[in-house]
Amino acid sequence: MGKLLVERFTFFDEKERETGGGINVTGMHPTSGRLEMWSIGKDGFMRSGGWDFVSDDTVAQRQGNNRLVRQFTDQNTMTAYWQSKTAGGYSGENGKYTLKRLVEAE
Repeated sequence: MGKLLVERFTFFDEKERETGGGINVTGMHPTSGRLEMWSIGKDGFMRSGGWDFVSDDTVAQRQGNNRLVRQFTDQNTMTAYWQSKTAGGYSGENGKYTLKRLVEAE
């Protein structure tokens, strides 16, 4: 309780024009104890999703019929991709990318 993850997101079209966005706030629900997500955008403030703990090194941020999967290869590497919900399950590796932390030399 008292700790939140706050994310700002923006959507762009193919010409790199901003088409929308908002803010996601993730925290523990005060009565259920579950990790849940709320969104703040043009439609107001609402519960919008949650998190799936896929494995020891993989989490998925779920919103609507999509989720952003984040797989941590090691302490400095994360691979992320989008999945879509079809027939009750999630599949795909759309827009896959890998992020690496730059380790500064001392």
